[in-house]
Amino acid sequence: MKRSLIPILSLLFIISLDSCKKDSDNQPEEQQLGDTTRVVKTNYNHSTSSTTETTFFEYDKSGRIISLKDSADPTYYITISYVGDEAIFQEAPADPGNFNYSARYKLNSNRLPIQRITAENMDGMSTANPRFQIHADTCKFEYDAAGLLVKATGTGYDTSWSKYSQAVYYSSNRKAYTINYTNQDGKLMAVKITGVEESSNTQVGANTYKSTSNTEENYSFEYTKNYGNKADSINAWVFAELGTLYGDKFPAIKYANLPDKMNHSTKRTDVATGVVNTYTDDPQTRELEYLPSGYISSITFSDGKYWDKTRFTYNK
Repeated sequence: MKRSLIPILSLLFIISLDSCKKDSDNQPEEQQLGDTTRVVKTNYNHSTSSTTETTFFEYDKSGRIISLKDSADPTYYITISYVGDEAIFQEAPADPGNFNYSARYKLNSNRLPIQRITAENMDGMSTANPRFQIHADTCKFEYDAAGLLVKATGTGYDTSWSKYSQAVYYSSNRKAYTINYTNQDGKLMAVKITGVEESSNTQVGANTYKSTSNTEENYSFEYTKNYGNKADSINAWVFAELGTLYGDKFPAIKYANLPDKMNHSTKRTDVATGVVNTYTDDPQTRELEYLPSGYISSITFSDGKYWDKTRFTYNK
């Protein structure tokens, strides 16, 4: 599956960083739109490891991120290209048997994602146990006049073929979902995701198992510390895709404040049997540190047992 250069405990918290803001290269003249402070490096640590993971950011002359590189693994990198109002996020080609991932974003005039299309495939046909997998997802976002999220709708498709001990297996999964965002006083207060998933699993020459589930996820956020949110309108979508500053289905860029606590629960109902399974995660908290200039210097996520910390280095 997709590998993030800067992993963290939660991909669903929302923060952003000031950076360079210039107009598109497609414009006749480039115009300076704001501060030229940019994130040039991040250092990531996890509570269970003494290893520091470092990621370097590269920009074009318009201040847009065009590549991310892993200091510990030169074979793994991300390139970002821009065509009109679209931005394409592409991981380095993977070795056979590993996943290749890409994402295509359509951005509006305020650089907010209005559509996200992802594609991920793995060709392991030359391995000892041959297999092939495809994952795809399309999500469309809607905003209010202030640029705050109000709704998103999406569809997803997964399919796989595999062979083990001469037996051949097929599986597929289809999903459709709706995301509703609740806002109050410029803050994201709650998120509800409802959807339907249809699954099919077949062993060639044997039975096929099918199931349909109704799903519901609920998130709530608390703001006891009212962390300030400074948004980079050019590159915020990149941090959403990476899952470091936003979640990929939560590109909550325009909010005034950042939550310091998130609660999450899931309910899954089997349509055929009526069986209901519910799950409640441990609350996740976030601590921010700021530089004297007001820029975020570090972010720490914790579930009470483990923590992830990302430190940011700027060009000035």
